[in-house]
Amino acid sequence: MKRSVSSMNILAVVPRLYVSDLQTHLEFYKILLDQETPHEFQMNGTHVIRFTNLLLIEELNATIKNQVAATIVIDDLQKVKKLILNYNGEMITEPIQVPTGMKMIVRHPDGNIIEYIEPILK
Repeated sequence: MKRSVSSMNILAVVPRLYVSDLQTHLEFYKILLDQETPHEFQMNGTHVIRFTNLLLIEELNATIKNQVAATIVIDDLQKVKKLILNYNGEMITEPIQVPTGMKMIVRHPDGNIIEYIEPILK
């Protein structure tokens, strides 16, 4: 199969850190990363603070917490979805609207579970 990455770009790979209580640990990460929090939101029992290069997550859903390996920020969710399905990957959640843009969770052909985000570009 012909490889082509020119039609889609990975904008960032963002590590996730899970904490038991965001408010207890927020100040530490603000100082450590020398950043204020640009995005904070809550959705379906998950409270997220997005720093430039880190997701700090208070996750109530232990299944997702223990499975998602990484968050990849991409410029075109539909192209990535097509690529994953062409290589026998699996959609865990179809693309949905979230406060930061569109997201989907997939299982790569190698078994890794990845969250993809297509951000709202300003």
